[in-house]
Amino acid sequence: IRYGDLKAALAKAISETFADFRLRRSELIADEKKLLKILKKGADSAGKMAEKTMADVGKLVGLR
Repeated sequence: IRYGDLKAALAKAISETFADFRLRRSELIADEKKLLKILKKGADSAGKMAEKTMADVGKLVGLR
């Protein structure tokens, strides 16, 4: 297999692999309200996790 052929095959495989992700992304961008709701839910979840992690760290280093 030549480099040019390999490069084309790889590009095609990558494009096909991520086709569903691109479709989902365009759907979410089209529905800003839904996207913001999903982002808020993720931020809330991450914040709770971060609070617990920082509390654990504080205990381990003797700050709490």
